[in-house]
Amino acid sequence: MAGLLAAAVSTAPGIASAQAKAPRPMTLALWKQAAPAAAAPARAAAPSAPAAPTPPPPTSVPTSVPASVPAAPPSPGTPAGPTDGAGTDAATLSIASWAGAATSTNLAELLGSAIRSSPELASAQLDAEITEGRIDEAAAIDDWQLEASVSASRVTGPDTNRLEGSASLARLLPTGGTLSLSASSAVGDVETSMLGGATIGGTTWTDSLTASLNQPLWRGRGSAITYANLRRAELQRDATRLSRQIAAISIVQSVVASYWDLVLAEQEVAIAEASLGLAEERLRLTRAGIKGGKVADAEALAVEQAIAIRTEELLGAELSIVDRSIALRRTTGLAIGSDSLVLRVDTAVGSQDRAFSMGALLEAAYATSPELARLAVDQKTVEIDVEVTKEGLLPQLDAALSLTPLGISGSAGGALENLVTLEDYSVNASLTYRQSLGARAARGRLRAAQGQLDKVKVTATDVKQQLAQSLTRAVGQLELARRRAQLAQRAIELSQRNIEVELTRFGLGKSTNFDVLQRQDELKQARLRHVRALIDWRKSETAVLALTGELLPFYGITLPG
Repeated sequence: MAGLLAAAVSTAPGIASAQAKAPRPMTLALWKQAAPAAAAPARAAAPSAPAAPTPPPPTSVPTSVPASVPAAPPSPGTPAGPTDGAGTDAATLSIASWAGAATSTNLAELLGSAIRSSPELASAQLDAEITEGRIDEAAAIDDWQLEASVSASRVTGPDTNRLEGSASLARLLPTGGTLSLSASSAVGDVETSMLGGATIGGTTWTDSLTASLNQPLWRGRGSAITYANLRRAELQRDATRLSRQIAAISIVQSVVASYWDLVLAEQEVAIAEASLGLAEERLRLTRAGIKGGKVADAEALAVEQAIAIRTEELLGAELSIVDRSIALRRTTGLAIGSDSLVLRVDTAVGSQDRAFSMGALLEAAYATSPELARLAVDQKTVEIDVEVTKEGLLPQLDAALSLTPLGISGSAGGALENLVTLEDYSVNASLTYRQSLGARAARGRLRAAQGQLDKVKVTATDVKQQLAQSLTRAVGQLELARRRAQLAQRAIELSQRNIEVELTRFGLGKSTNFDVLQRQDELKQARLRHVRALIDWRKSETAVLALTGELLPFYGITLPG
């Protein structure tokens, strides 16, 4: 296995580059010294827990935490620390010799990097800007439309010259009708040749003002139909924001989970170091006893075997740190390279020991769930489609009314005076009726829209049940992790006492090193179960926060817009 690893290291370009920068193998101790963060616990001490990592402001940090993991005590009456060099030098060839120096970071920095570099969030932000543009486009329905024109013409036989100017202002009304105002003024000269060479003709001025109103009385009447597209655009904006929130929650959950996986890996390394340190100290004491003639030579074999096994476990735990560091870099968008592999984070673990009310949690989840809110937006959008489609079944009955005062005279002043005094005017009114016999197209659209509405309602019910199931599972896992941590803490205490008892039995000649080492393994497993329970506790807390809408505020994350 070591040969395969060496071959892989020697042939990988990134690793070869890292080795070129490190002329001598880097031990685990040197690797940790290279990191600017606080050093990991010494071999003779297991990781201390818990102290919750500080999330970004303004969120407060949990202060009530479960009992800490006690440091691994050395054998009674013996100092902890490295051995006299017998049997463990090979273990100093750490995985970190090719992984390079660790980069110190924290959860706040990792979350910030993930939020800034996420393509999914960047795309969601662009979608939000697109929907704002569509809202502006749909709101143009309230704009006034101005139109103006000037025309000139000349016709011969008889000779006619005409100059005309006009302007109109129109807009759509909230009722679905159209109001327009227009004005025009024209002047024309006509010259007609008579028999004998005489000519007749003159100049005529024509002014007019027109106010017209077109209003649907049946299909298409009312603001609900008039502003349907604007309402759809606004709902699409809400849906885009909710999609962005869902993406942000998913990213934060992934980062937090990967962060705790790395914390667990570092805790496992510290526990493996502590276990190896106990075995090394046991070997030192055993060799001292053999030298003094009080212990049989065979007693050293079991300890040397345990040291080999624990050294292999330590190397595997170190490799897990590298692997989980790379996974965390991928999740947060950090660079990955020969000089950018290992991350160093705070190894403290903590959690709030608080009671949960499932009723209150479910109410909070239903009220704040972005998934349910997104479905509610979808339902409102489909309801608009149903409303508009129902209008298509109605007959179309449109009323039109226009009033046009006229001013006609041989002079501009006279035409204007006639216009103001309403000497001449015209009034027009009309009703237009249209209907599709059978209306199969409208009925088909309505049936499809109604089916889509029913589908959204069914989906919302299912998502609500899934939400309740997920929340129940998360709270159950949190409670289970809390109980596991308590039981593992008790197991740690009992394992420590059992080690003391076994050492006493060994001193009386009633036990062997095999029995002592087995008790040490039991202590190691209890510590591993304890720290894994604490990590599961934190992950379950994150799941509960995500489901109840508290995850982003807890870590001080605010999305723009």
